Amino acid sequence: MQCRPINDNDASSIERIQRLCFKDVGAEEIDVLAHKWHENPDACCVCTDDLGRVLGYVLAHPWEQGSAPKMHEFTDFPGDGDTFYIHDMAVCPKARNMGVAQHLLDYCNNYAASHSYKRISLVAVQDAPDYWSKKGFTPAQCNADLSGYGSRPCYMEKAIA
Repeated sequence: MQCRPINDNDASSIERIQRLCFKDVGAEEIDVLAHKWHENPDACCVCTDDLGRVLGYVLAHPWEQGSAPKMHEFTDFPGDGDTFYIHDMAVCPKARNMGVAQHLLDYCNNYAASHSYKRISLVAVQDAPDYWSKKGFTPAQCNADLSGYGSRPCYMEKAIA
């Protein structure tokens, strides 16, 4: 298993995984997602098996603490964002419990630390707040409208050690 930067050939795999995972929030259009990995290529990656099949992915980018980008919209990224924001992380249901999510999170932790971010933030959707809490994230104040994030969004942050 390895993590590597996303390329456009991964789009159909990302779209498939997203549709399998995000029932409550709804899948974002692939063009909106591709904008994220084109604008932040080193911050976004896929995790593949030994045959090169995509098992999961993460889309992340700089952002402002205490805020979250709107879902389903193209985003302008702040050049001086003070948090590393995980916009989207998903693992193919057949690949769960194989360590894929931890590989993706390790990638994010390493990226954030090597780029001098002090924290990682995200909006946990569906039933994910418990998962993210186990990974060191805690609920935090958010000044953004989270209505596009489904029925139970929870803005969370984790300090970088």
